Amino acid sequence: QTDAAGTGVEFTSNVDVPGTLDVTSTAVFDSNVGIGASVPKRQLHINGGSETVKIQITNTTTGSSNDGEGFQIGIAANGTANIEQRENADLVFATNNTEAMRISNSRNVGIGTSSPSTVLHIKNNSPYIRLEDINDNQDWEIRGTSRFNIFDITDNAERFSIDTNGN
Repeated sequence: QTDAAGTGVEFTSNVDVPGTLDVTSTAVFDSNVGIGASVPKRQLHINGGSETVKIQITNTTTGSSNDGEGFQIGIAANGTANIEQRENADLVFATNNTEAMRISNSRNVGIGTSSPSTVLHIKNNSPYIRLEDINDNQDWEIRGTSRFNIFDITDNAERFSIDTNGN
């Protein structure tokens, strides 16, 4: 039926679209939407049965002519979850509207830097790497400040240190 404003279509009950639904303007759904899911459990629920299921996002830069383009997120038939940057471009993770981590197109990982130059590149005011051993209750930190050191968190003691002169 036509919506109250007379400008669109309004469905007041479940609608089953067995083929393609082509929306040329705006579509607003007031409840859960299922693709391959007859009883959707979330706002968008995609079920591919025994097939691999992916959401593919493309634009004019990436192209959209085949499966290997753009950005994809999905789940394989065996249950493995995938986040895929299909282009020769970086993958960026952000929180609080700020870049937190980047995987470059050359597969370098940067934390605190947008241009990682090694396999793992950490940039911070006090870059520490903490190692916690849950079996032996022994914790360590590798610290890179004005000197490089290995610190025993469990015993609160510096175990190894090299200053900028190599001493």
